Amino acid sequence: MAGKRILPLIIIACIIISCSPYNRLKKDFLGGKASIDYIHSTSSSGKSLQNQPIYIAQPTVSVSLPEVSEIKKVANEVVPLLIFNQWNHQYYCTLGKKEVKEDLASFLKASLLEEAKRRGYQYDDKAADQPFQLEISIESVKAYGPYSNSGFFAYFVFFWVSQTIEKAGPGLAESTFHFTLKRKGEIILEDTVVSSASFELLAGSQLHTAFRSNLAELLGNTFEQNIDKILKKVAVSLLKS
Repeated sequence: MAGKRILPLIIIACIIISCSPYNRLKKDFLGGKASIDYIHSTSSSGKSLQNQPIYIAQPTVSVSLPEVSEIKKVANEVVPLLIFNQWNHQYYCTLGKKEVKEDLASFLKASLLEEAKRRGYQYDDKAADQPFQLEISIESVKAYGPYSNSGFFAYFVFFWVSQTIEKAGPGLAESTFHFTLKRKGEIILEDTVVSSASFELLAGSQLHTAFRSNLAELLGNTFEQNIDKILKKVAVSLLKS
């Protein structure tokens, strides 16, 4: 009788530990798009803080996200025993352009314009003949983090137990922008801004898609930080000029 009971449990255990979560993770993580849009938290000044409008040229992208999100296998550890089995699958996920709703350059320009106007700065995306012109290049951008799936299956003669633990993160996003402020073609300010953002471990249901959304949110946060830095540096430069 014990042999008849053990056989199906061994089969169940083999199925559990042999089912790598890679294909499911890849399908879910690459199966949709997430937004990098963010809420503009600054309040409108209600007044103009500049005498001369600044034309914002269409940003360029030197280094962008991968075309498609990447999921790399880091470790696949399986311990298959008769009465106790355990596994630990680890992956490294990098967000790609295909899984982001917005075009990075267009999003950067629109977000900078909106934030500048909220603060009372005169920025323009149409009048290219303005004396002041701001040029921005996305030098680097990245959003990534680890994902793990671990667990065990144990048989105790009359019953069996199994547990699976999935974790995503900590996630990290980074972006670097180089910008140049010109007055009638002459450079009066040139600088680089760098920002990063991170979140702690994620767990729970729909973890794969939540992980993708959180990485995109982090990336948007770095854009917000860099836009803030650019606007402040430009404002200081104009006061001095």
